[in-house]
Formats: sequence, structure tokens, C-alpha cells
Amino acid sequence: MDFCHKIGRNSRLLVWRMRKLIVMVLMLAFWPETSGAGDLSQFYRDNYLMPSAELYAKAERYGLDSDLADSALVCYTILSNRFSPDLPMDEKVLCIKSIAQMAFLYYFHYYEYSKALEQIARAMEMMEAIETEIPIVYLYYGLMYCSIGQQTRDEPTTMMSIDYLKKAFHTAIPLNDMHTVNIAFSNLISQCYEWKLMHNIEEEWEVYSTLNLSSRESDKNYTLFVENIYHGLLYLQQKQHAEAMQCFDLLLQALPYETLYSRYHCGTWEFKGLVYESMGQIDKCIEAYQHALKIAEEFNILDAKIDIFRLLMSHSDQIHNKEQKYHYQDLYLALKDSLLNYRQVANIDGARFISKIRKIEAEKMRDQAKRKQLEQVLSICAVFLGLTMLFLIILYLKNRQLRATNLSLYAKNHELFRAEAEERKLRAERAIVRVPEPELVEASPTEATLTEAMPTEERYRSSNLSEEDKDQILDRITDAMNNMQEVCQADFTVDRLAELADARTKQVSQVINERYGCNFNTFVNNYRIREACRQLDNPEQRATFTIEALSLSLGFKSRSTFVIQFKRVTGMTPSQYQKMSISSQA
Repeated sequence: MDFCHKIGRNSRLLVWRMRKLIVMVLMLAFWPETSGAGDLSQFYRDNYLMPSAELYAKAERYGLDSDLADSALVCYTILSNRFSPDLPMDEKVLCIKSIAQMAFLYYFHYYEYSKALEQIARAMEMMEAIETEIPIVYLYYGLMYCSIGQQTRDEPTTMMSIDYLKKAFHTAIPLNDMHTVNIAFSNLISQCYEWKLMHNIEEEWEVYSTLNLSSRESDKNYTLFVENIYHGLLYLQQKQHAEAMQCFDLLLQALPYETLYSRYHCGTWEFKGLVYESMGQIDKCIEAYQHALKIAEEFNILDAKIDIFRLLMSHSDQIHNKEQKYHYQDLYLALKDSLLNYRQVANIDGARFISKIRKIEAEKMRDQAKRKQLEQVLSICAVFLGLTMLFLIILYLKNRQLRATNLSLYAKNHELFRAEAEERKLRAERAIVRVPEPELVEASPTEATLTEAMPTEERYRSSNLSEEDKDQILDRITDAMNNMQEVCQADFTVDRLAELADARTKQVSQVINERYGCNFNTFVNNYRIREACRQLDNPEQRATFTIEALSLSLGFKSRSTFVIQFKRVTGMTPSQYQKMSISSQA
């Protein structure tokens, strides 16, 4: 099969394969999106791919409603699992804040203290790894140790909570995070009053009083709470009971009575109880604590209820009300037991919840693996397509150059064949002395000629043929060679040519060698190739045979020999010559 035919066939095959590859790539690109989509939960589809900032804000809204705590925990879990060293810094901070929020939910909603401490320690470790201070991590660390200190009355734990709350206070100010500032400072105030350390937060109060607090309504309420409990507890410490009570009553009137401020209402009644206790009015103190208990029960603040039961037990004992003391003691122990049982049940539910989260994460990992695999396949395909396009461009340029070369060769050979035909016609009409036949284009780096350069033959020096004799024999050889029926016989030999030219075999060989510069086989093949070109230029003839049939009709014993000889004479293959002929005649 000739070169041009191979190029065309290979190009079509390559294009077909490229189409098939593109279809496969498109199928692969859509496969990860569709396969397994039904296995993912609605939650995964709705929330998992949500941008981090949007998902964090959504989780915060869920966290404000105790009935939606599970939803908040799931959102925070998704965010926490997105953490990667390659994330932008703001994304890393959101992930760590999500872990801290999980710790807060575990501690103050689920009462899973071990899980809460585990998560807050994880958040602290990750925060230190990125070398960025995040106020909410310090805040929740402080709040947890504050709660533990209140229940255990352990001074080192309380001191640790004060340190973390101070860190939260000071790191939140440059970030203008006034919500964290207010929560941290309000808890600092209550802790330091309880442990008679109000002097320890004088520096923080000076900083706080100079802040330009946010104008949001919620921050105004927090600011009102912080300022009044600070002044109220200072008055109480100085035994200025009326002024202290005035501060706490102002809070109860100003703060909205709703879930967001329920702990502040509960705490304010406890502070009023402290005022009555300082005044020696234990009955009113107990009433204040009972009012705080009512709020804690209404809003289901379990950790506050435990603390209030403990206070009511202690003050009932002071007034020697054994029945009331044992009543609150029973409530205290029952709540402790219920919390223990709750934690045990929560451990089971938590295991189920974690199992669900892990399933979601497993789906995520599989999806990411598929996407990574797709990216690799697409990268390989892009490289392959790029190389293919480069190959096709080079192939196109080479084909165009080859076509131009073949057209040039065809035109030169066609002109030489025409000139030779005219010379034979003149020779037949007039008996003139024959001049050497015109040279055909010789194969060079890009083309070939009909004859080779004429060498000097040493073996013919002893010949007695004159130049006139040689011309006569040459004319007879030319006449004999015009009989293409004889020349195209497969068994045509130099003996048969000598017979037709009426000369001896040696004389014929000498004339061919000296006048054409080639041997008998090359001489005959040149004539046969000229005949092949004539037939290929004839539209009627070329439509009736194949290249192989043409080669056999011209006396060649094989197609390969014909193609080699054709390219030697014309500089191109038979198929290329045929295409050039068709193109030139179109």
C-alpha cells in the first residue's frame, strides 16, 4: 500500500478514535454526578456542597434553636471535616470555629462533657498549628472550665477558666468581635466576684469601657447586661445593696424575655439572691433562687438547674427547713442521675449520629476519589488531544508540501513525455539523424529522471560499429520499442529486441548502453513506465483497472517491483501520479 493511501486511511482511523475517546470522556465526566446520587441523603445534597461561610452562618442560626441542635451539629461536622493544610486561611479559621461550636453543643446542649473537651482540645491544637488566635476557641474553653469549676468548687479549674476568658476578651477586640467580648467579660465578672477577685479584672473593665460597641440591638442588650452586673456586683461587694438591686432590676426590665437571653434572666435572679443573702434576708434569697429555677425549667437550662438546686439546699439548711432541704436534695440527685442516664442514651444516639456522619463522609471520599480520577483522565486526554492535534497539523503541512512536490513532478514528467512523443512523430515523418532522446526527470532527493548519466563503457572499445551504424540500429530499436504489445510481454528479452531490430544481441546492448546510459532492463522498464503514465492520464482507461492489474499488463511480475520502478522514473508512486492526473484534469 503506497504512502499517500496509508496517510489518508490512518488519518480517518485517528479521527474515528478521537471521536470515540471524546464520547468516553463525556460519559466518564457525567458518571460521578449521576451514579450513587440516590444513595446520598437529602442533607448531603442540600448542605454538603454549600460554601463554607454560608454553611457556618446556617449552622449558627440552627444553634439558636435547641430543637435544631442536631442540624447545627451536622453542619459544623461537615465544616470541620473540610479542614486541609491547603485551604485559604479564612477557610481554615471557619473549620476550627466549627469544631469549637461542636464542643459548645456537646457541653451545653447534649451534656457530653468528654466529647466536648475532646473537641475543644482538637480545636486548640489546630489553632496553634496554623499560628492564628481564634477568640471563640478561648471563649468556649473558658466557659467549660467555668462550669466545671462551679460544680466542683475547684480553684485551679476556676483560675484556668479566668485565664481563657481573658484571652478570648483580648483577642476578640482587634477583630471587632463584640459578641465574644461581651460573653467573655460577663463570665469573667461573675467568676471573679464569686472568688473575690474583682480587682483582677480592673484592667479589662478600663479597656471595655472605652470600646466603640456595635450598634446592633443584640450587642446593645449584651452591653447593658455586662455594665449592670459589673456595677451591681461592685455595689454588692461594697454592701451598697439598694444600688446593686437597682442594677439587677434594670436588667430584668430591659432584657427581652426569650431564649437568647434566658441565661441572663436566670443569672440576674441569682445575683438578686446574692443581694438578699448579703442583707440577711434568706427567705427572699430562696424566693429569688426559686424564680431563677422557674426560668431554668422553662427554657430547660439543665446545668443552671443543678447549680440552683445546690444553692436552695444550702439556704434551706440555713433556715433549718429540713423538709425543703431534702426536697431540693432529691431534685438535685434526681437531675444528676437523669443527666447520667441521658449521657448513656446520648452515647448510643451519638454513635448512631457519628455512624451517619461517617457514611456521609465515606460518600464524600468516594466522590472526591472519582473526581480526582476524572481530573487525571481529563489531563491525560488533554495531553493526548494536544499531541494529536499537533500531529494532525504536522501531517497536514507535510501532505500539502508533498502534494505541491507531486504536482511539480507530474508537470515535469508530463512535459517530458509530450516532448518525447513529438520527437518520435518527427522522426517517423522525416528521415533525420536521431539526436539523443530528451532526459526524463531523475530521482533526486525529491524526483527522478528517465535516464541515468551515461558512463564510459570500456568493454565496447573493440567494437567495429561506426556512429552511422549505431544510429541505424538505434532507429530500428526505437521503432521496435514503439510496439508496446511486444514490450509489455513478461518474457520480453534483449534477444527478442535484437530480433525485432534486425541486429545482433551484443550490438543492441552496446547501443542502449552508450546512447541511453543504462542496461536493457532499465531501458525496457522506462518504456513500460511511460506507457503506465499514458494509461493513468487517460480517464477512460484508468477507470477499468487497478494498480495491480496495470502492473501485470505492463509485464511486471509483481506490484512491488512496478511501484519501485514507477517511483524511480517519475519520483512518485502510481497512486500519487493518478491523483495528480485526476486533479490536473478536473
